[in-house]
Amino acid sequence: MLLLGLRASPKTIRYAVLDFDGQNVRLVNADSEKKENKINFPTDLLTTHEKKLAWLYHELTEIFNLYPDIAMVSIKSNEYGRGGQTKASREAAYIDGIMMLTAELNGKPVSIKLYSSLKTNNKIVKESARKIIDSVDSLKSFDEKMADAIVVAFSGRSV
Repeated sequence: MLLLGLRASPKTIRYAVLDFDGQNVRLVNADSEKKENKINFPTDLLTTHEKKLAWLYHELTEIFNLYPDIAMVSIKSNEYGRGGQTKASREAAYIDGIMMLTAELNGKPVSIKLYSSLKTNNKIVKESARKIIDSVDSLKSFDEKMADAIVVAFSGRSV
């Protein structure tokens, strides 16, 4: 079963495609040199929401075309605290919305997760990802966002 985990930030989308057979897990898109697990927003789109979101829709559609057997899409949503609504939090909500819409239009079920439902947090998420995929440290750009994508993808196995 292929599981897709998505984690957005204002400049980058990290994504993990996991192949889970009930016991073994493999990170299918581990080749970070080809940028197969990282989507950087083009610099000229960073200030234009509408064009940025349209561009993201097309990039996500390419992922669904590349991996048509994805059984579940899980999105690690931003954690919103007492800081109130900010430009960044609104933009994150727009991006999450495009990720949900693209999954729906491609016939994929979607689950939105926070750290509390993943039983991890930003301080230990890299270790949580290492427990799922032994070889994550070999990724050229293994960071908290990629760890989020791995952990949230793996959570989709039980939905």
